[in-house]
Amino acid sequence: MPNLVGDSNNPTVPAVFGEHTASEGVGVLGRSQSGYGVLGESTVSDGVRATSQAGAGVSAYSENLFGVWGLSNKHIGIFALTRAETRPALMAYSDTTGGDIIIGTSRNAGEVFRVLNNGDVNVRGVNLTSDKNSKENFSSVDTLEILDKLASIPIQSWNYKDDTSNERHIGPTAQDFHAVFELNEDDNKHISTVDLQGVALAAIQGLNEKLQTENDELYKKLANLEERLSVLESKS
Repeated sequence: MPNLVGDSNNPTVPAVFGEHTASEGVGVLGRSQSGYGVLGESTVSDGVRATSQAGAGVSAYSENLFGVWGLSNKHIGIFALTRAETRPALMAYSDTTGGDIIIGTSRNAGEVFRVLNNGDVNVRGVNLTSDKNSKENFSSVDTLEILDKLASIPIQSWNYKDDTSNERHIGPTAQDFHAVFELNEDDNKHISTVDLQGVALAAIQGLNEKLQTENDELYKKLANLEERLSVLESKS
């Protein structure tokens, strides 16, 4: 039998209540050598619910296994919700120099994505929302102008300061990109992949238009030269 049993048929009265008035005391403590320290179960509501006005609603610690583990047979294993306007619903923090922040796995594919502690994300693919029904305020762009602007941006080889000098990348800086195209509002520290791809596609169209115009002019000049040559040959 359990050492402690609580029973209540009043929805406003807890079956078990623990209170500690010291500044850092524990209201209810559950400890186990091999099983659950605290187990809560409900057929219609929360199995365990914790609230706090100043500290963490739930704080969990493990020496050798998961700090928090969530399992659901028919719904979400772990759900995070925030009502703070400027706070994330979920935050992950790695207090090591080598451990990754998030690893996602599936039963069929194994590891499907990984967030490294340097900010890199390893993932099979990213599908960006581009549905016309989610966009507004469309306007045409001058592809030749975009081509000229893109040609003016320095494209360099570099490495991130947190990486070794051998881990090289190629591309523009966000400051140079923003100064020329003025996209993504006032953010001059990031380059949106939507903008980068859009600029590249527009520049390709501009280059095609430029080459087509030059080719048309060359064909006209060639036809004119052939006509003049034909006249000279007929006279001779």
